[in-house]
Amino acid sequence: MEKMMHWIEHYAMPVASKVSQSRYLNAMKDGFAYSIPFLLTGSFILLLLNLPLTDPETFLYSEWYTNWIEEARNKYMQPFYVSMGIMTIFIAFGIGSSLAASYDLHSITGGFLAMFSFLLVAAPVDGGLMSVNYLDAKGIFTALITSILSIQVLRLCVTKGITIKLPPSVPPAIAKSFELIVPVVCVILLLHPVNLMIEALSHGAVTLLPELIIALLQPLVVVSDSLPALLMAVFFVQILWVAGINGGSIVLSVMTPFLFANLQVNQDAILAGEEASRVFVAGFWDYFIFIGGAGCTFSLACVMAFWSKDAHLRTIGRLSIVPGMFNINEPLIFGTPMVMNPILFIPFIVIPMINATIAWFATTSGLVGNVVTLLPWTTPAPLGAFLATNLGTTALVLSITLIVTSVLMYLPFVRMYEKSLAQQTA
Repeated sequence: MEKMMHWIEHYAMPVASKVSQSRYLNAMKDGFAYSIPFLLTGSFILLLLNLPLTDPETFLYSEWYTNWIEEARNKYMQPFYVSMGIMTIFIAFGIGSSLAASYDLHSITGGFLAMFSFLLVAAPVDGGLMSVNYLDAKGIFTALITSILSIQVLRLCVTKGITIKLPPSVPPAIAKSFELIVPVVCVILLLHPVNLMIEALSHGAVTLLPELIIALLQPLVVVSDSLPALLMAVFFVQILWVAGINGGSIVLSVMTPFLFANLQVNQDAILAGEEASRVFVAGFWDYFIFIGGAGCTFSLACVMAFWSKDAHLRTIGRLSIVPGMFNINEPLIFGTPMVMNPILFIPFIVIPMINATIAWFATTSGLVGNVVTLLPWTTPAPLGAFLATNLGTTALVLSITLIVTSVLMYLPFVRMYEKSLAQQTA
């Protein structure tokens, strides 16, 4: 354990600290965060208009809902189409705005430039109509590339003074808009020929940059929806938290594009009346793996609150139960503490990986439905599992079962930690 702690402190922690300070990862994280209100609303609309109440072979069948839903889908799906359906516009603007601000550039104009650069290569116009095929999650990887590239162009133009500057008497908003003209022209000259080149070199087989990026990254997207990828992501989240670094923030910065791409596949299947197929999607680990936060610490809070013999642990547990219900566990992680804890770090790392394996096989076997709806990460896990799987009762039962089994696994380690604390105070 001492060797493990030494390795984490001297090797993992410095690397993770540098990664956590990456302006690009932070911009990606901010871009997704800014878009969440729209995506949550769109996903909820999809849930309401696709409830599992139309199959007469199940006990949930509702005749009035079945008769109403056919007409309602045409009337009320618009909020979904202008949120989840064009999510990448919001993400591109958010990334550009955040990255521009990190360089002390004007964030609003940076956001607009990033959005423009993405639309330039991902939304071709044919017959006077703009295509929206790649404005959903299929365009996320393109948005990441074009947003970063456009802000670098803006940064270069501003630092080198290659901009149109107006007199100080001109209102700031107008001055900033004219400052953007040269970067816009540069972005057009850089990106617009890309689609033309792709189409020419592929002889029409591929016509857009998003198509090419999807083709190149498809193996990674497929691999991301696998148990090894899931376990690796969970492991890195836990190791970083043991080092005192928000592992979820770092890992999700990298994994979120893949998770949203997988969620898009599931939602497309629901809209087509087919079965969802992707397991590792946004929300899956909030309701089955990280119940109460990283480490499945809601169960640990219950153990400490109700069964701990140590006054300090019992107090921390009681204070952490309510926040833990909503997946907020900083009071427990830093109050126990979990950081660099030579005893509790073992279940802290292992239990989420066990939960991930159980939830994975329960989903792939058909026992539990796939996650098809994006919900706030603060949704209590059992309720979130029920709603995110389109009212899946087995998902609700699985989430509660994982809480109970995690309590049983944490209990002996808490007893060991209590003895360690008693020896230190003796």
